[in-house]
Amino acid sequence: MNAIRLIQDGNGQVDIELADGAIAVGEVTEQNQYLLLKTHAGEWKESPMVGVGIDDLLNDHDLERWERTISEALEQDGQTIEKLELTTEKLTIIARYR
Repeated sequence: MNAIRLIQDGNGQVDIELADGAIAVGEVTEQNQYLLLKTHAGEWKESPMVGVGIDDLLNDHDLERWERTISEALEQDGQTIEKLELTTEKLTIIARYR
């Protein structure tokens, strides 16, 4: 999916990416997956139920519930999941927009 790309500086500030003085447009699937995982429900004003809050996983051992939560969030975002694997070591997501 192509859309406006965002960049984050070292201070955590997010800005619109520019290329040759214009707003950069490009592949944003991984960017959107990151935002879905990182944000908590309630952080998106337009869609208050969106957000996984992956940081909370650190204190939780129910990996199956987290896989379901991540899967539901990606599917609600319009992505088709080819592979979703969550272990205590890593998270693997292979998903693309329909």
